[in-house]
Amino acid sequence: GRAPPPLQDLPTLPIWHSVFFRNSHWLTYVSPALLKSGVLRWVDLIERRSIPQQLHSKLAPTWRSVYTESARAVVAMYRATYEPPQAPPLEQWGVQWTKQRMLLFLQQRTRPKARQPPDVWRVYNKLHLPKWDLDFIKRVLWRKLPVGVRQERLGGNLCPMDGRLEDHRHVLKNCYFSGFMFDTVRKAFGLVQREGGALEPNRLLLDEPLLSLQSTQGLVLWAGLRAQWRLRCEVKYQRQQVSLHDFVALWVAGLESWRSERNMSCSRSDLQHLIAQLQAWGESRTMFWKAPQAPTTAHTPSTQLDP
Repeated sequence: GRAPPPLQDLPTLPIWHSVFFRNSHWLTYVSPALLKSGVLRWVDLIERRSIPQQLHSKLAPTWRSVYTESARAVVAMYRATYEPPQAPPLEQWGVQWTKQRMLLFLQQRTRPKARQPPDVWRVYNKLHLPKWDLDFIKRVLWRKLPVGVRQERLGGNLCPMDGRLEDHRHVLKNCYFSGFMFDTVRKAFGLVQREGGALEPNRLLLDEPLLSLQSTQGLVLWAGLRAQWRLRCEVKYQRQQVSLHDFVALWVAGLESWRSERNMSCSRSDLQHLIAQLQAWGESRTMFWKAPQAPTTAHTPSTQLDP
């Protein structure tokens, strides 16, 4: 049979067109699906020690054993003498940087930052809220809202409601109606009780996403945040003027939809308490004639894995 490529040529040669992969009748095979999904190089095969399963499954069934056996022969032939390229240390900036070295350096030095810890997603998946609200919360937790800084090339990076730089921090804590929203929840339910001391509600959405999904204050703030985002989109895309009265009405409508659902993560008594306070403000611009009401025990999910 034909010898495999020289060792020094490994990094750039694909394996799918190689005559090394032949069956007992000396026939070779090329998979169009593999060529479309990306070419596996010889150096990749030797480093992985086998063909990745997601690529192997795209081979014709009659050729899978041929490729498996040939790949083992290639790996056994080269492993004794092959040394994979190493990324240079950070301190050695005087080296000659090639594309391959730079890619290796970036691969080892940079790691994608997790959007949220696993516990946050574990609790999120156990929430009982309307589908549209869950979808909004998920997009915020993933930092996927089309905020200004993500759409700067499409029309500016400023908030359409207050004219300030619009990023996710601005949306979660500093937008036009945020101060009223946080103050309302604080006066309705008080501080958020947790181990290590009480917490101001205005820190939940941005700094404590896990606690925001497990507390009454946090859940009703998510409802308020969605109402605020909807008004923001009306201002940006429909050029409408909005007021605090519009925000309160939209927030109340969202809370009412929660109260009509079954098995909500937020208790109906807490929802009714906040709705009554907001409706009182809408009628007379006054509310909170009583001390804050401690939230009742809602169906807040835990971070424990299901059995």
